[in-house]
Amino acid sequence: MRNIIGCLVFLNVLFLQVTGDVGAKPKHGVIKIEFEKPLIIDSISVDKNDPPMFARARRASGIFILAEKPELKIYRFNNEGKLLNSFLSQGEGRGEVKSLQDFQPIDDTLLVKAREKLIYFNSDGSIIQERKFNQEAYHSVFLNDETYINKILEWDDSQKPIRKLALFSLADKKPNSVLWERPDRRDLGITMIKGNMVYHLWITPDVRFTYLKQSKRVVCALSDSKTLCLKDLSGNILKTVTLDLHEIDIEEHDKESLLEGMAMFKRRAPELYKELVTRVPKKFFPIMALKQLPHDHFALFTPIGYAKYDNIKVFDHNLDYLYDLKLPNTILDKMVDPSKMNFFEKGLYFIETSGDENRYFEYHVKNLKNIFN
Repeated sequence: MRNIIGCLVFLNVLFLQVTGDVGAKPKHGVIKIEFEKPLIIDSISVDKNDPPMFARARRASGIFILAEKPELKIYRFNNEGKLLNSFLSQGEGRGEVKSLQDFQPIDDTLLVKAREKLIYFNSDGSIIQERKFNQEAYHSVFLNDETYINKILEWDDSQKPIRKLALFSLADKKPNSVLWERPDRRDLGITMIKGNMVYHLWITPDVRFTYLKQSKRVVCALSDSKTLCLKDLSGNILKTVTLDLHEIDIEEHDKESLLEGMAMFKRRAPELYKELVTRVPKKFFPIMALKQLPHDHFALFTPIGYAKYDNIKVFDHNLDYLYDLKLPNTILDKMVDPSKMNFFEKGLYFIETSGDENRYFEYHVKNLKNIFN
């Protein structure tokens, strides 16, 4: 039986070697994004004596913030940041999960994804239904109540892994369609060390993807590639674009910062930690994240150092490279992990954790009316 040592950080991307546009440049250059005064929700406002540890946030009819400590709970706020109520707890009963992998809004419902089940909540936190679920949900995106895209690992007869991106229905165990796979790349999605499986955002190459809801298309790329691929939900290739992305060396100070986040892993499995250190690549992956934007646009994050990012590259649903968004340093300095930043119809939001401080930031965009309302 395979021994899973650790899942340190997670995220999504992919790549296909097909013909397409090469060396694409932005049509409109660099645009400086303009913001209104931010909305800030401090965890101390929830409980000044024992403030919760905010982990992730989602935007829908209100603001939903997941806290993992001191207890597992989702806090619901209105659009002005006022706490309305909380729901979800850790356990095995109705409305409870042993451990939460992710959560996402689907129209007027909020879907909580756990390893053993799915829970559908109304926006006020009341339970609609529970359904059994037997897949890892870290990388899944539900298109509706029944259909979802997920990254999975399969194993061949020689026990070698192969990463796949596939479209599933809850009614079927087998995928409806395979959106992406690379049989020649057995290093994707998992780093094998002495028979153990390890996943690390900065070390393990993987498939990244985002779903474009209005056009029902999927954008994919490999984290260690420079090529984006646009596909329909049957897996047909519609277009590819190869970008002129810079490959940035991982300097010694970057490596030290990267390894600081692995202290727990170092204590639990010191021998495997030593081997993992040798697997740190010489260069940063060109593509760290693909993020959905309003109105069927999407954003690409590329690093220029550890936890430091270049301008956000913006594309439309046809994979046309529109422009680079320049974020102010006040935001970039707070953003360690792009997986914690998301966009919604009015702007962007993320969780900042610095020492004992734990805050939700929401910025409304003043310009770029073709994307943000």
